[in-house]
Amino acid sequence: MTGALAIKREINHYVIRNILANVGLSTYVLIDTLFIAIAAGSLGLTVLNLALPLYNIFNATGLLLGVGGATYFSLHKVKEPARVQTTYSQLMIFAFGLGVVEIGLIWLFLDPLLHLLGADSQTLGLGRTYVGIMAFSAPLYMCNYITINFVRNDGNPSLTMMATLTETVCVVLIDWFFIFKLGLQMEGAALAVIFSPLCSLLVLSRHARFKHRQLTWRWVKPQLATLKAAARLGLAPFMNEMKCNRKVRQN
Repeated sequence: MTGALAIKREINHYVIRNILANVGLSTYVLIDTLFIAIAAGSLGLTVLNLALPLYNIFNATGLLLGVGGATYFSLHKVKEPARVQTTYSQLMIFAFGLGVVEIGLIWLFLDPLLHLLGADSQTLGLGRTYVGIMAFSAPLYMCNYITINFVRNDGNPSLTMMATLTETVCVVLIDWFFIFKLGLQMEGAALAVIFSPLCSLLVLSRHARFKHRQLTWRWVKPQLATLKAAARLGLAPFMNEMKCNRKVRQN
C-alpha cells in the first residue's frame, strides 16, 4: 500500500505541475491575442492567424525532439547512463542549427511564404513585419521545448512549472510594454515572441544546481542514430501538434 501511495504522489507531483504550466501558457496566448486585437485590430488578428502554422512547426519540432529525446533519456539513464550522456547536447545543437536554417529560409522566401499562408494585399505588409521578426524565435522555441522535457524527466518538474509561469508573467509585461508603452504594435508583439522562450530558458538554466541531476552539457556532433531514436518516440506529440494546427486553421 505504501508503494502505491508513493507512486500516486509521484504522479501527482508531475501531473499537477504540468497542468499549471499549461494553464500559464494558455493565459499568455489569450492575453497576447487580446493585446494584438486592441493595438492592430482585425488586420493584426489576421496576421497572427497567418503565422500560426509557423508557430506550430516550431513547437511540433521541439516536441518531436524534446518528448522523444527525453523519453529515450529516461529509458536508459539508470541502467545505461553512458548511452544517453550526450543525448540532450546533441538534440540542442541540432535544433539550434535547424532553427537558424529556418530563419534563413523564412527571410529568403518571405513573400511567397506569406502568400502560401493566405496573405493578400491588405495583410502582406504587416505580415512581413510580424513574421520576419518572429522567425528569430525558431531556434529558441525548439531548444526551450527540448530543455523543458529533459529537465522534467531529470526529476525536476517544479522547475519546469516555474519556468513556464515565469515566462507567462514576464512576457505579458514585455508584450504590454512593447505594444502600448513604446507604441510598436505588431513589431512589439513579434519581439515579445522572441523573449517568451528566452525567459523560460533562463529559469531552466537553474537546473545546473539541481543536486540530483544527470543532465550534462557537452559540445558534440549530433548523431543520426540519436536523432532517429528521438524522432521515433516523439512522433505522436509531433502529429498531435500539427493536427491541432489544422483544426484551428479550418475553424
